[in-house]
Amino acid sequence: MGKTQNAVVSYIDSNYPENFMKIIMILTEALSLFKNLLNDLRGKRSLVYLLILAFAVSIASGFILYILDPNIHSLFDGIWSAWVTMTHVGFGDVVPTSFLGKPLRKCVDNLCLTAMIVLIPLNIRTIHVKDKIMCRLGW
Repeated sequence: MGKTQNAVVSYIDSNYPENFMKIIMILTEALSLFKNLLNDLRGKRSLVYLLILAFAVSIASGFILYILDPNIHSLFDGIWSAWVTMTHVGFGDVVPTSFLGKPLRKCVDNLCLTAMIVLIPLNIRTIHVKDKIMCRLGW
């Protein structure tokens, strides 16, 4: 082991209780945020349906990419590439290179962009109308 590795190991060993408590606090906060997310989603079925649709499209298009493109080496790579394309992150680590893979990826990209442009405002409008009705009813 080199000097740097020894220093890191000794730091981790000497600060183990503090580091462990920090990890526990972070995990507790993450669990609390996850519970809040689930509570928020419980009342908004349309948002849940949008998430299910997004996962279904990414799995289906990832499977098609896996079959069509030789640069996509596993089903997970295909799903990852589709998800990254759909969310417009564009890491570039898994990219289709075949004649059919490139247009498929562009179609998925355009489909998801169109869906976001249409469905997100509809979802926001639905939530706004529901809140107005609840406010009028005094809830």
